[in-house]
Amino acid sequence: MLSRWRIWTRLKLALRKRPVPQPQLPYDLDEFAKLLSSRDPRALKQLASGLAVRGAAEPGKLSSPR
Repeated sequence: MLSRWRIWTRLKLALRKRPVPQPQLPYDLDEFAKLLSSRDPRALKQLASGLAVRGAAEPGKLSSPR
């Protein structure tokens, strides 16, 4: 009986819906890729300032790409 309970529990955990991770960037992915691949220093400064504003909004968390 205990093994049935373990199998049932593992099956339920394996089949549960997990939340889809959302990007925590202040830009949509196309705009972010365009700014990141740009060789223009103004575009890179814009990207850095946008990311800095996002990081300042949550001082207790490290921003990491997911």
